[in-house]
Amino acid sequence: MRLFLKSIIGFISLFAVHNIVLAQANAITIGVEVSQKNFTDQYERDLLIQKTTEWIFFAPDHAASEIMNQVLEGKEQHELAQKNMVYLADISKMPSLVSRFVALPNMQKLKYSIGLGQDAQTLAMFPRQKASVTILRLENWRVVEIRFSQDSHKLKDLLVTGRL
Repeated sequence: MRLFLKSIIGFISLFAVHNIVLAQANAITIGVEVSQKNFTDQYERDLLIQKTTEWIFFAPDHAASEIMNQVLEGKEQHELAQKNMVYLADISKMPSLVSRFVALPNMQKLKYSIGLGQDAQTLAMFPRQKASVTILRLENWRVVEIRFSQDSHKLKDLLVTGRL
């Protein structure tokens, strides 16, 4: 029985390491085309990264999400669409009950869409820094610039001017 349990644990560990290595191998870097182009938003609608999408804001954690809440306060989806911007958030670490009964209902009160990564693999390839918003600038789905910011004022300026 012990040998069986060790084998199962070993297999699970190997599977987890394989997925981490695979995500790193597919990591988004400058010059790479964004391969994941279809996300589901908080309303369970498709949110697409179009060929014309120029900016992706990615919140990998709660702190970055709070920054984006400040940046997008009072904004509507058509304002992001006009600037060719998409907002994505990784909520995979959030307990499912909190997600379902607290976070999603609060997100559904917002007037803009958030592409959600509800499992660890959906957004694993996106670059991230703790407590920072990842900003990707795209041209025809290819990443031409990657930046990180904790400054809501600079991100608001980007939203207005379309420039970093």
